[in-house]
Amino acid sequence: MRPATALGRACTAVVSLTHAQRWFQIAPGPCPWNRLWEENRMKPAKLVCFDLEGPLTAEDYAYRLFADHIEGGDRIYAVLSRYDDVLTERCRIDYEPGDTLALVLPFLVAHGITSEDIKRHAQGAVSILDGADATIRCCRQAGRSVQVITTSYAPFAEPVCESLGIPPPAVHSTHFPPDLWRTLSTSDSTRHIFEIESIMRDRFGDEDDLASGERDDEVVDLLDTFFLRSLPDVGGIHVGSVVRPVGGRRKAQTLEHIARQLDVPLSTVAYVGDSITDVAAFRLLDSVGGLGISFNGNRYALGAATVGVASYSLLAVLPVLEAWETGGRSRVYEHALSQSSQDPGELVWLPGLPSEQLETIIAKHAGVRTEVRAAPGRLG
Repeated sequence: MRPATALGRACTAVVSLTHAQRWFQIAPGPCPWNRLWEENRMKPAKLVCFDLEGPLTAEDYAYRLFADHIEGGDRIYAVLSRYDDVLTERCRIDYEPGDTLALVLPFLVAHGITSEDIKRHAQGAVSILDGADATIRCCRQAGRSVQVITTSYAPFAEPVCESLGIPPPAVHSTHFPPDLWRTLSTSDSTRHIFEIESIMRDRFGDEDDLASGERDDEVVDLLDTFFLRSLPDVGGIHVGSVVRPVGGRRKAQTLEHIARQLDVPLSTVAYVGDSITDVAAFRLLDSVGGLGISFNGNRYALGAATVGVASYSLLAVLPVLEAWETGGRSRVYEHALSQSSQDPGELVWLPGLPSEQLETIIAKHAGVRTEVRAAPGRLG
């Protein structure tokens, strides 16, 4: 780690290291990137994009809605999330990671959950990740355009991002159409929803059992029957035609659209994500020389990103972004190597990492992820 003075004369950075984290405490005053911005202000503006849930908040708000409003909702949501992971792993045609947000809509509407309920949740006790507001402020003051690309429903994503100083036009999220769903649903479809909830609660009570993958075929058979046959048969409802979550390739397409709109080369873009929904964006950037940062990521994210960062504070990504700003991927690589000798696993260069070492990194990052995000951190 370079001395704090290298980040700017008017800013004091106090760095202390522990076995699992690097804390950054930034004193009031100009952002540490001001010097870099002054030196590079004549260069084209660059772009940094963040996923919302994970990097910026500890929430999985859909999980929280299920847990708070549906009996056994935490178990039901875990089954739906595992179904999402398995369909992605098996490359189901026309299915994208994060389409869980399409799958959950019938359940939310059946229990009377509205856009206003989601907005109230967003304006309530949302757990903003430590250092998120300071990180966003520093990125903006350094001359970067900050955008959020998230599978989250817009009624949740926009208020939370506004609280971090990110305006709605810079938030690219999933449209939530409960009124349209209500016009399509029937008493029979609602009855089928309650029946499948009961089956999921009774049959899949053990979360570790789900995570092992041993019951994947059972999960797929049950939910394929429900979503592809039962629900369409009783109400003519196909969830994929009602909601198109911004995940997987749709995230990558959104990233490309933002870059074109801002006239920014993709090779200068950095993206911070943590899960299976971010893999396509990571791979897109890797193919053109951009930067993918897995922040407290799971095995899917760590398998596709450029670097992995494990920390209790989002401020830990700032040195990585500074290295990226000053010297591109080669400087990030050098920085990761220098830090790995001091804190193995907290910051790691991922391309070409042997599988045995990657498994060690996955385990270390999973520990931090679970501590920071609790139960949602165990989801895909």
